[in-house]
Amino acid sequence: MIHGLVALLSAQLLGELISAICGLPVPGPVIGLILLFSWLCLRGGPGPELSQTAHTLLRYLPLLLIPPCVGLMDHLPLLARHAELLLAIILGTTALSLVVSGLLGRAWLKDPQHGD
Repeated sequence: MIHGLVALLSAQLLGELISAICGLPVPGPVIGLILLFSWLCLRGGPGPELSQTAHTLLRYLPLLLIPPCVGLMDHLPLLARHAELLLAIILGTTALSLVVSGLLGRAWLKDPQHGD
């Protein structure tokens, strides 16, 4: 499991370094995630150790949601003041993600390599 954790943290560290050195406006963990995804695509998927590490981390993911929830509760008056704007943003981005997902799904199903 330690090798999987090292792989995940190395991807994040590399992303942080690229972001800092190049002065990119993209957060380092996002760059690291893209690098990790690219590496996994080239390898043909995760190995058993990385897969086990990911499953273990995902089991404890709800614990990471507690601090943001506490922060939301602390800022309820601010959220109430901007409720209409927040609702419009949430609905707009949800609709956009559904459209993009549908278009990608349609393109993927038309691709003869991925069709059954």
